[in-house]
Amino acid sequence: MSLWILTAVFIQPSCSEFDEYKKYVPDGEIIYPAKVDSVKTFSGKNRIMLSWINTDPRIVKYRISWNLGNDSVWIDAGGNAGASKPDTIRTIIADMEEADYEFSIVSCDDDNNQSVKTFVAGKVYGENYKNTLLNRGIFNSSALVGTNSAEIEWFEPDLDEVGVEVIYTDTNDQEVSFFMSRDKTLTKLADYKEGTEFQYRTLYLPELDALDTFYTEYVVVEAPELTYPRLDKSKFDVFVLPGDAPDAWGWVMPNLWDGDTNSGFHTASVGFPLHFTFDLGVQSSLHEVRVWQRMGGDQVYQRGNMKKFEIWGSNEPAPDGSFDGWTKLLDCESVKPSGSDGITDEDIAYAGVGELFAFPAETPAVRYIRFKVLEPWWPEMDYVNVMEVSFWGVF
Repeated sequence: MSLWILTAVFIQPSCSEFDEYKKYVPDGEIIYPAKVDSVKTFSGKNRIMLSWINTDPRIVKYRISWNLGNDSVWIDAGGNAGASKPDTIRTIIADMEEADYEFSIVSCDDDNNQSVKTFVAGKVYGENYKNTLLNRGIFNSSALVGTNSAEIEWFEPDLDEVGVEVIYTDTNDQEVSFFMSRDKTLTKLADYKEGTEFQYRTLYLPELDALDTFYTEYVVVEAPELTYPRLDKSKFDVFVLPGDAPDAWGWVMPNLWDGDTNSGFHTASVGFPLHFTFDLGVQSSLHEVRVWQRMGGDQVYQRGNMKKFEIWGSNEPAPDGSFDGWTKLLDCESVKPSGSDGITDEDIAYAGVGELFAFPAETPAVRYIRFKVLEPWWPEMDYVNVMEVSFWGVF
């Protein structure tokens, strides 16, 4: 009996308090729409996108405010109250000044009941940001490399960089646009027309998921003087065929590509014409060759240094050592700058850096090289000596 009395005494005050509360809510209890959840912002150029999850079917619209509530927009939630709606709401606010913003979002139902505010920060980018952007630098002011092809070597990218866009002229006089992503530092342009300028600009994203890409102004690069890569001498190898002049005096053929102009290749005394063969290790369209002769007061432009010779190339040398399958690439004649009977300082300086010979523009790509020596500087000699050779070309 006492238990029921205690229960009645406890319940009575609670009911009285509820009746008192109802006097201040004459239309009944207010039910608030769900608060906006999982808000994300996506920065752009003078605009910004906001997105969030729609979790309450009663919501019919949203109000987004910023600048301390002085600016706002209403966003339709889509569909009628209680109807199926998109899971995610997205909206873009345009014509924004470049600044950092704090946005507040409230959701509303059909009775204009509003949720608790949700706050989110976002950033809008514009000309001020763009003016800070720099074009990616070209390494060593490097220019292009190759015949009817080009390579541009770049510095490492900035953190915000997306990549580089290059516009150039091809061999058909057509304008070609090429995009290189930020993870690359070498641009290869196919069918580049030699002697033409190119231009480039750099692309930036201020944030990883930004709406808009920013571009620097184009930089025009004047037509560069072409340079060509030197062939990797570590790939060169001996390739002896029947009829090739053998080495002598311990001056073996690999000395031709050991990088030391004080050691060289010396043939046996076999008379002229003589020839020797080796493997470049790669198939290359050759552009230039530099040949170092034996130096010293009684050697330079004398004795067995090559005076007149030919350079031949092949991809499938005849195994019998004949010239079947070989193509003559270049006729060469060593020149003494002074033209005098004696040896001058000018002659020594010229020979000391190696004598350069250029291959014709349409030289075919070859892998195997054969030097055919017609005449040494001293006609009575029956051998040749060569200290070093270097080749440049495209492969």
